[in-house]
Amino acid sequence: METLNTYLAGLFAGVPDTAATRKAKADLLDLMTDHYHEELALGKSEAEAIGAAITAVGSIDEVLAALDIDPAEPQKSPQSDANDAIDEESAERYWRANIRYALSLGAGVAFCILSIALAAAFGLQDSTIAAVMFFLALGIGVAAIITSAIGIKPERQRIAHRPLAKATKKLANEKLENYHQAYTIGILVGILCCLFSVIPPIVMNAIANEELGAPLMIGMIALGVFYLVYVQTISNGYKRLANQPIAD
Repeated sequence: METLNTYLAGLFAGVPDTAATRKAKADLLDLMTDHYHEELALGKSEAEAIGAAITAVGSIDEVLAALDIDPAEPQKSPQSDANDAIDEESAERYWRANIRYALSLGAGVAFCILSIALAAAFGLQDSTIAAVMFFLALGIGVAAIITSAIGIKPERQRIAHRPLAKATKKLANEKLENYHQAYTIGILVGILCCLFSVIPPIVMNAIANEELGAPLMIGMIALGVFYLVYVQTISNGYKRLANQPIAD
């Protein structure tokens, strides 16, 4: 699945390229592909199956921990750690970059799913236009995912394996706690969009316009997946710093 491959490329963008992490990435792709096919077997649409496979993946730290992979580079000495601690300004810069990354990544995944809806909608009129719209939306989605991965990579490398100043640790915990409500609402909205995506086909059938039912359903799924990816990515950004050690 090209969408799953592209998503994993963005997920592993900030991880050192080693034999262990390459194997982890390949194993994760197999797991996501299996999950995708399981969702299809349950009667889910292709877009729903892709969304389920993507949202089933946690943060990159959780993924590597689950696969028993430690990509960390050799740790610095306590003295250099203290001198290289992440201050509040650096943390805020990373979080701003992570929000842009979350928006771009979520939009990219949503556009990849929307490509199916556009192909279905325009296919009712002209198959050539449908193909153009499909590849256009898919291209925008893939470009957004790749661009987001490239943009966040230097920011992640800048904070990688560095401890936090005490004030930064406190700020990171506060950010994570304060975001909990927005995170919960975003996850709820995303799930509801996916669950209620069955309503448009029912409504369209009732008003004798069933051709638009499937595109609208996929559109709602794309919106739901956007919310799920967006809030999860932002939450992971706060967790990334909140879980790092304090400088000696």
